[in-house]
Amino acid sequence: MQKVHALVVATDDALPRPIQPTRPRIARTNKLSVLYSIVFSASIVTEPLKAYVSEPLPWQLVSMTHNTSTLSFEDYVNTTATYLATKYNTHTLSPSTVFSHDKVTNSALLRYTMALPSNADESCTTHVIYFPGSIFYGFGTVEFVCQFLAQNASTQLTNLKAMCQHNRMAGLLFSESCTWFESSGTRGTFWVYHAVQIVESIMWSWAKLGFRCALSCFIGIQLWQLYFCHYGPLLKNLCTIGLNHADGRVYEVDVGDPTWLILSHPIVCIAMVVDIHYSMAYFAIAGYRVCQMHDLWQFAVGSFAGSNMVWASYTTMRFSSLLIKNLQWEKYFAPVDPGLMALTAALYAGPLFYIICQTPIVLLFEYLIQVCVPGSAKRESLEVLPGMLSFLLMFASVPLMTAYLQNCFLRRRE
Repeated sequence: MQKVHALVVATDDALPRPIQPTRPRIARTNKLSVLYSIVFSASIVTEPLKAYVSEPLPWQLVSMTHNTSTLSFEDYVNTTATYLATKYNTHTLSPSTVFSHDKVTNSALLRYTMALPSNADESCTTHVIYFPGSIFYGFGTVEFVCQFLAQNASTQLTNLKAMCQHNRMAGLLFSESCTWFESSGTRGTFWVYHAVQIVESIMWSWAKLGFRCALSCFIGIQLWQLYFCHYGPLLKNLCTIGLNHADGRVYEVDVGDPTWLILSHPIVCIAMVVDIHYSMAYFAIAGYRVCQMHDLWQFAVGSFAGSNMVWASYTTMRFSSLLIKNLQWEKYFAPVDPGLMALTAALYAGPLFYIICQTPIVLLFEYLIQVCVPGSAKRESLEVLPGMLSFLLMFASVPLMTAYLQNCFLRRRE
């Protein structure tokens, strides 16, 4: 069979075309988003240091001038009450002062003007609820107040004594507090004082500052490693590769808020909860600030300081998620935004504590802080650990309740 040969003639269309020069791609970050990201990052990095809004810095403290560790309880009460009453009285405070905090001596006061009954019956707990700082009253202080209210009017004016107590956390002394009365000049009306002297060494204060600075550095490193370091390769790849052949030549990258990475970081969550526990004395002072509504600025400061309790919520969210997934309970809980938790905690922390301080719930906390105290020391001291854990559990339960109720609401709408 004869072979057939085909001749291919080159045409203009078959000739290779010259490569058109391409314009280089440009990738840049949005400047406004960078500014927002810096602000959010600075806020979360300095989160451990926000405690110093209500807590003195180590160089602001002075050594305590009185030592009561070797005194009998009666001498301790007289010495401590005299020390605090000399500092806080009608001559050193203006008539409108309800709350006072001296960072130098590391002491604080809550003072109310109260119309008190005389010859009160034994159900005096209904009156104790409204006393300044009553949520931190031990058995001895409650007994002292009831004895004062049981006296007749003339005896109350001539028998203005005081009562003090040791405040402990897991057996460790963190503050001394005293409650006393002062006549206001009006029959049946008294100034009721509740003052606290925080027992904290300067060395311990420096140790806390070191821990918080180290935690802030750790947060900053985590932000870089988990978030910001990835923007460099992203911008480089956009310049060299792009997204597709038909895309534009200019890319603008919005830098986001990395806060959620830290709010769900297990080490940071645990460290912040530990910080809350060993700063119990200052959370008590934050509680004094929000127990009153006369000074709204102090109420706002106390709400801000107390909002750190939201770390109990973050810890619950971080570790309960694993449990919920293992038990396959996802259908019962809706996702919860950690940022929303942070915002709402700043709003409800103060009002929640205020409601507790103005209702019979105070009696429950008074019981909790006495339940672990040995019988021989019930009149002299209190143990705040059960009450502190209960308060943390209240905050820890918020995300679970929110997720469950939100899920119920969404399912009902369907």
